[in-house]
Amino acid sequence: MPLIHRPDVQQGNVITQSAIDKLRPGMTKNQARYIMGTPMLVDVFHRDRWDYIYSMQPGGEERTQEHISLFFSDDHLVRIEGDYRPLAATEDPLKVDKGAVISVPDYTGEKGIFSWTLKKEGIDSEK
Repeated sequence: MPLIHRPDVQQGNVITQSAIDKLRPGMTKNQARYIMGTPMLVDVFHRDRWDYIYSMQPGGEERTQEHISLFFSDDHLVRIEGDYRPLAATEDPLKVDKGAVISVPDYTGEKGIFSWTLKKEGIDSEK
């Protein structure tokens, strides 16, 4: 029926590429939990595997599902599997492009608002 409202149904952990890009091998479980949130599924028999599942079904449309698994060894992240791929290991997310040029305007000698206000009140700010 065309007049029936069907709400969007979201379930699970929201998974974003930016969060996946922050994950690095060697991170502790606490660091991974801080970035990704509490996992949707922690298997009792495999405590070193965390599964994050997100599904979305826009009103009346087909459901989509995303999945990512984090694998740990000795409390450190060793592997990521799923629908997302982390940033390439050779790329540094904090790397600054040294070829970028930022031009800063020269100081024109104009005073700021504080000096302007003092001048209007008859007070010399140079003293």
